[in-house]
Amino acid sequence: MAKSTPSLTFPLGIVFKLALPSLILVFLALLIKSSYYEGQNNLTLAISIDLLFTVPLVYFLTIRKSKISTATIIPVLMSGYLIGSILFQEDQKMYINYFKIYLLPLLEIGILTYIIFKVRQVIINFRKKHRSQADIYTVLKKTCNQLFPVLYAQILTSEIAVFYYGFFDWKKKRYQSHEFTYHLKSGTPALMAILIFIIVIETFAVHMLLEKWSNTAAWVLTALSIYTIFQFFGWLRSLSKRPIQVTNDKLYLKYGMMREVLIDRSDIQNIECSRKRLTKHEMHITLSPFSDLESHNVILSLTKPYELQGLFGTKKRFKTIAFHADTPKLLFTLLTSPSSPSVSAVVS
Repeated sequence: MAKSTPSLTFPLGIVFKLALPSLILVFLALLIKSSYYEGQNNLTLAISIDLLFTVPLVYFLTIRKSKISTATIIPVLMSGYLIGSILFQEDQKMYINYFKIYLLPLLEIGILTYIIFKVRQVIINFRKKHRSQADIYTVLKKTCNQLFPVLYAQILTSEIAVFYYGFFDWKKKRYQSHEFTYHLKSGTPALMAILIFIIVIETFAVHMLLEKWSNTAAWVLTALSIYTIFQFFGWLRSLSKRPIQVTNDKLYLKYGMMREVLIDRSDIQNIECSRKRLTKHEMHITLSPFSDLESHNVILSLTKPYELQGLFGTKKRFKTIAFHADTPKLLFTLLTSPSSPSVSAVVS
């Protein structure tokens, strides 16, 4: 069997729809660098209009009757802007600079406003349906998938969720009888807190060293480190907000917003309450991304392969998965109840 590797899904329909706009962009790029354009500054306005308006318009007309999100126009527009910024000589960038100074900030504000508005709608709808088993991350993911292309939706979902869990969702969660925590008796919160502390110390030390060489490089590295700290903090906070869930026919394994998989209980072949190490096999994985750094106390074997979904759309196939549960015996009892008569159980 071929080795399982993480993958990212990408809508092939966009590739075909991008063909004509891409050809126009290539033609415009070649025209700018050609000898015909040299000294023909009167063409600068026409080429700038084509880069910034004609190409996005052609792309819009191509996708308007398809299911592809109109939000994909933005990367096409930015591609034209980058081509003009890179290939035009300084004295030919007049119209590109006008776009950068006057229109680009308005575009950025519009995009940010649109995203905030949509996310606010999602949160309001989620609160109205608080009795639903779906959590905010699940709702965010479904909403972003409806608004943006798959790859952008996955990235945007993760970024919004990080800040939501890290800075907005501070209300203590009340767990129901079918929900099982995994962070209270696990070493993961302490591990992530230590990692955040190390990043803070290292950022300060490296900033002081880099500042002697380049102040810009020092602040760029510091900004990246702060962003990383925000990511870890959001991931850490999401652990308590997304418990493992068991329904009559489903098992929803979650590890914060970092990993998740929905399993049919009828596909569970064997359950073990055990801390033994998994044998090395491409179809044997741990729910935790920290693998050997975090112990497990439940091992689940399935009758067929499933895909564990990770951050930014990564996927990994498995048939056996190990994870930690704070109350493994209660989870064990529920999963081996009469609703799953075909499950074999082992306690060690």
